[in-house]
Amino acid sequence: MFFIFSSTLSNSVRTDYSTINAKPARDFLTSEFDSIDVIILGEFHRIREYPLFVASMIPILHKNGINILFSEFALLEDSKLIDSLISGKTYNEQLAVKIQHNNLWNWAYKEYIDIYFAAWKVNHALKKGEEHFKIIGLDRKDYGDVDNDMAFARTVIDNSIVIQRKALVYCGIHHAFSNFNHPYVIKGRVEGYVSNRMGNILYRKYPDKIRTVIMHGPWSTKESFPYAGMPPFVKRIDSIANRLPGNPGAFGVNTSESILGELKDDSSFYCQGYNSMTLKKYCQGYIFLQPICKLSPVIQLPNFINNSNLEETRKKANMGNLSIQAFNDSIKMWLEQESKDLIDIKRRTCN
Repeated sequence: MFFIFSSTLSNSVRTDYSTINAKPARDFLTSEFDSIDVIILGEFHRIREYPLFVASMIPILHKNGINILFSEFALLEDSKLIDSLISGKTYNEQLAVKIQHNNLWNWAYKEYIDIYFAAWKVNHALKKGEEHFKIIGLDRKDYGDVDNDMAFARTVIDNSIVIQRKALVYCGIHHAFSNFNHPYVIKGRVEGYVSNRMGNILYRKYPDKIRTVIMHGPWSTKESFPYAGMPPFVKRIDSIANRLPGNPGAFGVNTSESILGELKDDSSFYCQGYNSMTLKKYCQGYIFLQPICKLSPVIQLPNFINNSNLEETRKKANMGNLSIQAFNDSIKMWLEQESKDLIDIKRRTCN
């Protein structure tokens, strides 16, 4: 089978794993650690497949001697509390909810919380002498005079690079950019480029130890930023994946070694101000889990706001003395609003 790319790729290529130099997604991510110490895995928030993938990677990472996961979705101050959760004799779902609520009172999404359960299962099955798996929060209650990306970077440096421990960093795509500076746009005009994201900071200091891997998902258009508006590369990656023989499923590529890295972008928010932007200029690795048309929103955890955290929620939310039901309904409404972008992309681009 042969497939001709559009003008962005003039080559005629055979669309199988060998041609695009891909590996199954979990194997790809694991193998990247052979030559790198810290992988920053960037996601587009609130898409179900991403935290599910991260949870599925935990036992594989542990098996390969990688026992640190940094998470944007937890507080650094709660790291000891997380240790107690994922190293306990029994799994405490209420404690997992508390840890999530401590960070973001409205991040009531089951798949993110279930990452703790995946880590607990690994630690619960440890044999004598095996190293515990750790989850370390990146977020903080108070950054003081340091911005959050600088604080994120310092946490990774202190708890991984300095002590020579390999780690996976799980965060949003903008924190993840390392070798790429995304544009700073005001009223449609590029006013500069953002070069102080966590990944940028780490990459400048440790270029041989840091690698950014982005998971396939909807990108912002020039008009829709910061919201999703289009499949990346005008759905070319989805088209290529759909033509791989045998329905091979999720895969990953090193963008400097794959023809996919040559895909050109001239329509997203991120290419503004740049000439000849390609996938390999955005990131060093790319993971395809599902076509855009098959991605799905996260699931809201029922009763995330309850009697145990109602007063704390009122203080954090600054929305007045709403009831438990009103807070949970608000979370539901916001998730529905966030999901509209993905739903709209599907409506416009999926058959």
